[in-house]
Amino acid sequence: YRLVTNKKKKGAVPSTKVIGDQMYDLYGVVIHVGSSTNSGHYYAYCKNMQNGSWFECNDSHIGKLASESSALNKEAYLLFY
Repeated sequence: YRLVTNKKKKGAVPSTKVIGDQMYDLYGVVIHVGSSTNSGHYYAYCKNMQNGSWFECNDSHIGKLASESSALNKEAYLLFY
């Protein structure tokens, strides 16, 4: 497969993934902050597929991001295409 991204920054998440002749768009990113997977904190960035807006979902707070790059320039734990 081939990854397509707008950024060449270390840790940048690819916004599109191409496998064969199929193209997949990223719609979710899970981030982990902590020393191990057994401890720390998880939060997510989720894309509204109707209008392309990205949101940070962190515990009980959900906030709209200023730009897609805010979600894509994180070191991701899990990606959803």
